[in-house]
Amino acid sequence: MKRISAQASARAVTVLKDFSRTIEDWQVKRVVAVATGVVRKAANRNGFLKEIFEESDLRVSAISGEKEARLTSKGALGALGIKNPPFFVFDLGGGTTEFLLSLFPGHGKEGRVVDSVSLGAMMLTNAFLLSDPPAEAVVARLLRHLKVSELLVSMSDLLEGALMDFLEGEQHG
Repeated sequence: MKRISAQASARAVTVLKDFSRTIEDWQVKRVVAVATGVVRKAANRNGFLKEIFEESDLRVSAISGEKEARLTSKGALGALGIKNPPFFVFDLGGGTTEFLLSLFPGHGKEGRVVDSVSLGAMMLTNAFLLSDPPAEAVVARLLRHLKVSELLVSMSDLLEGALMDFLEGEQHG
């Protein structure tokens, strides 16, 4: 498990102290602060979150990948005015990608597929894209990695499951 470095922690604390002052200046009554992928998976997550609270007075919670996907999707769909399926929302982060897929109208939350996978832009860049522009062989290696990645495997399995659930519902409904 990776750790959040002292330098990264100090940068986060500086920013959140500034946020805390702004929240106080604006007399905000309720704050919900969440941490996502990198913090969620960090070996020193609890110490990091404790330091943030002690330094900024902001209580930050590490949320699950599923909750992150649901919150991201709710915001995106609301901003776009999308109320009914089909839709596919994904959030490509630094270390993870979250997605929510809903193909079939009228199936409510049970007709949705939500997942979080350990594929993010920063992670892939650091692992593969070490030069600019990257060599063709490097791009080919990255594409091979993505083809067998958990994101594509998850999407394939989830799409198959969603389709089977839909078809079974049609037969019994």
